[in-house]
Amino acid sequence: MKIVFDTNVLISGFLTTSGISQSVFSIGIRRHVVICSEFILEELEEKLMKKLEAPKESVEQLIIFLRKRAVVLSVPHDNEIKFSDANDIPVLSLVKVSKANYFITGDRKLLEIKKMGPTLFLSPREAIEIL
Repeated sequence: MKIVFDTNVLISGFLTTSGISQSVFSIGIRRHVVICSEFILEELEEKLMKKLEAPKESVEQLIIFLRKRAVVLSVPHDNEIKFSDANDIPVLSLVKVSKANYFITGDRKLLEIKKMGPTLFLSPREAIEIL
C-alpha cells in the first residue's frame, strides 16, 4: 500500500517515543510505501526547527531518513484544487498525484474531505486499525 503522511503526523511521530502517530508512522515506514514531497520535507524541517526548536542534528537525521526510506516527489502546484487553507493545497496536490491508498492526517478540515480519487483520508487512530 502507498501512504502519504501529513506533516502534523510526522511531527507527532518524531516528538514522541510512543503514541498513535509514532506507531502508525513506524508501521507505515516498515511495511508500506511512504510517499512524501519536497514541500512536506521543507515544512517538517521548518516547523521542527523554528517553531518547536528541535535540535538541528536530529531534524537533519529525520530528513535524511525520510529521503532514504520514502518516495520523495516534486509536485507542481495544482490550480484546480481549491481548499480553505491554501497551505494545504501542496499536500492535496501530492495526494492527487501519488494516488496513494491512504492519506493520514490529524487535520479535521482535511479529514472532512474523506476521499480524493483512490485515496482515503484517515486519522492516525483510524489508520492504526487498518494498517
